[in-house]
Amino acid sequence: MDEHSCKLLNLLLSNCDNSLSGLRNKVPLKLGYETMRRRSEFCVFKFEDICKGANGKPAIRLNFSKTDQFGIGEVLFISDDLIESIEKWRKVVDTDGYFLRSVNRHGHIGGSQGPASMSIILKALQKNFKVSSNERPISKHLFRVDAAPYELEQGEPIERVMLRGGWQADSNAMQYLRNWCVHDYSN
Repeated sequence: MDEHSCKLLNLLLSNCDNSLSGLRNKVPLKLGYETMRRRSEFCVFKFEDICKGANGKPAIRLNFSKTDQFGIGEVLFISDDLIESIEKWRKVVDTDGYFLRSVNRHGHIGGSQGPASMSIILKALQKNFKVSSNERPISKHLFRVDAAPYELEQGEPIERVMLRGGWQADSNAMQYLRNWCVHDYSN
């Protein structure tokens, strides 16, 4: 999925400027949409988790997940665009470790941030949106709820969407798809 895939992703990315926070915010947004993973999973990605897949395409290793309690891990393919954003952020951070780092109002980069920090980031990026009264605010499950239906609308089979999102049962994937409603953030 490229950055132009989802309308909501585009809007969120358009609120990311070239400040330290903006550069940082682009990484979890793109990573969340491309991998459709839980916040708790993509908040623990480290720069050293970047690898190449068997086909030579860029990938990232997910070392542990809710559905992989034993830490067997898996390799998730990601886009060249995401790799470019990660590398740009890595140059700013100038160290290895976690992607998601705190950035204070003075531009100082701190330690890693947990899943709850994504709610704060999403609310800050959403502040310029005009959301009508019949629309829900952006959910903490945004990356799964918004990306999965988009992929289905683009003709991806449910099995492939489930694989990308890490769902093991149809019923779990369908729970996200059933609760999805179309947002119009163009106003």
